[in-house]
Amino acid sequence: MREKKKAIGTVSRQTLSQKCYEQIKESILSRDIMPGERLQEVRIANMLDVSPAPVREAFRMLAMEGLIRIDPWKGAVVQCYSSEEILDVVQCRVALETLALKLAYQNMGEQLVQKIEEDVAIAQESGDVSTTVYVNANLHQLWVQGSNNSKLIAFVDQLNDVVLREMNFSADDAVRRQEIMSEHIMILRALKAGNIDQAVAALSLHIYNGYYYALKLEEKFSPKEESAPAGE
Repeated sequence: MREKKKAIGTVSRQTLSQKCYEQIKESILSRDIMPGERLQEVRIANMLDVSPAPVREAFRMLAMEGLIRIDPWKGAVVQCYSSEEILDVVQCRVALETLALKLAYQNMGEQLVQKIEEDVAIAQESGDVSTTVYVNANLHQLWVQGSNNSKLIAFVDQLNDVVLREMNFSADDAVRRQEIMSEHIMILRALKAGNIDQAVAALSLHIYNGYYYALKLEEKFSPKEESAPAGE
């Protein structure tokens, strides 16, 4: 964490844990706090002018969103994944979630369509980062849980740390946020038309588009190697 930057300021005394969570999350998404960086509870508490307790709760909230991990004896560390690890997760997600969508549609039918439509409306009405992340995660859980396949649900759950981290970074970009909503609408329209193959294709595209955005983001923020001086 870079103290010279102003991404983390002092925090008001109301809803301290939520305020700490929002400040730290903003710093992670803006890359003022870099992937792999260790978060020191006392140091951050001093920077935010709060006690360690609300910072500890903020860490718990961020860990639930996949943005940090809590290592035993080491404390909180900002999550960091290689492009290869993210691709592995994406390939698994496409296989598992497209199957889940087919099964959920068989099991729930019009009820699935109605629930997706309700969530899409919430995202369109709000359009902010937190709501987009919430709705996106909720939609994916909707068809995963609706599959009624306990093994599939368990496999998807193992991917959640990476998935939630990428959802947060994607939703922080205004352009990508609009794309996410458009992709959800494509899935919804296909389901309303009873075209499950088209809905599966739209879901696959949605997941891969998130991956391509993550790659661009990693490239943007990855350190550039300096060229060697001429003659070496």
